[in-house]
Amino acid sequence: MGRDQNGQPIFIDSPQSAIAQLDNAYIPFVLDSAIQLKKKVDLSTKNFKAFNPTSSSMVCIKTDAPKRLGDKVSQIQDAALQRLVGDNARIAAVPKASAEANIKQFQATAQTLSTKIANVLDQEHTVNSELALLKTKDTVLQNQGSRIAQEIDEMRPLVKNGIHNVHNDATALTMMIQNNQVAQEQQQLFKVEMERSVALPKEQVALLNQMNALKRQENDLNAQVAANAAQMGLAQASLKALQTTRIIRPSSPSIEPVGPGKAVFIVIGALMGLMLSVFYVLLTHALASGKGRDAR
Repeated sequence: MGRDQNGQPIFIDSPQSAIAQLDNAYIPFVLDSAIQLKKKVDLSTKNFKAFNPTSSSMVCIKTDAPKRLGDKVSQIQDAALQRLVGDNARIAAVPKASAEANIKQFQATAQTLSTKIANVLDQEHTVNSELALLKTKDTVLQNQGSRIAQEIDEMRPLVKNGIHNVHNDATALTMMIQNNQVAQEQQQLFKVEMERSVALPKEQVALLNQMNALKRQENDLNAQVAANAAQMGLAQASLKALQTTRIIRPSSPSIEPVGPGKAVFIVIGALMGLMLSVFYVLLTHALASGKGRDAR
């Protein structure tokens, strides 16, 4: 990747963007600057053309200027390319920093969402534990109610027999104690049944509602995680897709001939030959005419 003087990457949108910048801004600016500095410049923007080789990310500058102007051409090309690189480094610093900041923000959001999901899962685990305790409590109360009912069933025959066999005060006192125990057992059984039929279902419904709310919250957080991951993926892809611009090779005069081609030389040669032939014929004719006059 290309780096500027501070070691920062240099980015442009595309090779076509660099070509447009060179043709429309940097090459004209360098030529105008040279003219303003009162330098003799025998070149114009028509002598320079930026282009992009096929299937390549490079941008080149070609010229049709005479070879004797090679040094000036190289200076103009180098100056234009240096301005392109320098300006793109400054311009791209903002979007690159912005893209990196967005990625960091997405990463922080992902961490926050992950923490929230973990908390929701902990709450769901707590609610599940409380529901399991309710089931255990219901089983204990059911067993307790069965035991109390069995004790009441065992004590009722004794109370019934005691009513028919009251002989003295001691027997009457025993019967009263037994009746009181049966009443207490019945009252305790009523409390157990009320707790099983009213309190426990109400508490269970509250826990189930809380669990449903936690599930909805978990689904919402998972959706936010997916959306955040998608946006972060786009930001990373956008940052990765940025192209780098740098000067690969300083400009130099072409080693290929830049003068007229063979066809031009052939045409010029033919014209000169024709002209010489005509001149020779006219000269011969003139000399012959002169000798004819002398002979007379």
